[in-house]
Amino acid sequence: MAACSPHGRVHSNLVLAASSALVFGLTWRLAPGYLPANPGLEYFLKIMMVANVGLALFNLLPVPPLDGSRVVEGLLPQKLLGSWQRVLALGPLLLIAVVFFGARLISGPTHYVIGLLERFILGVALIGT
Repeated sequence: MAACSPHGRVHSNLVLAASSALVFGLTWRLAPGYLPANPGLEYFLKIMMVANVGLALFNLLPVPPLDGSRVVEGLLPQKLLGSWQRVLALGPLLLIAVVFFGARLISGPTHYVIGLLERFILGVALIGT
């Protein structure tokens, strides 16, 4: 059960990113001139997508106290839990390292997911055309 608990937070970030993409695509489809006339809204929706995808992926890193460490803990065989507990003790130091170097770890996956959202936006915007 521990492996399932963090998914709510990760899912909420992904739902917010997808919702922002949906609003972007629908606005582009139903009111084509609205986003160019309101660059603040366009910027906000893009930031919502990028920030929430980044947060979801960052949260999945297997570093204590991030949610990914709970996923790992839930998936590890019982015989490896002792070793994992020693890694958990290093959590604060590992988290500091991730804060400084984490962007490099998640930049590739973030760009991939943003690319998927861009295709989703185009799909929504071009429905029926």
